[in-house]
Amino acid sequence: MMRCAATVRIEHPEAKQLAETIAPDHTDAMTYSATDDTLIITIEQSSIGRLQATCDDTVLNLQTATEILQTTHE
Repeated sequence: MMRCAATVRIEHPEAKQLAETIAPDHTDAMTYSATDDTLIITIEQSSIGRLQATCDDTVLNLQTATEILQTTHE
């Protein structure tokens, strides 16, 4: 069985809040850790197609969460 993995690293001044914002979207295929200014998400899937789909979803969720955090601080 093939295993595919990707790591997404986001540097953001509110990385912990960003992690909390996207937490409901996490699946069993994902692990994450956050410090004050860095969020690291590791995604593992059984195929390249599934990995790509999960990465796409994750990046879209991160974009939305970043916009929400920015709006709440304006």
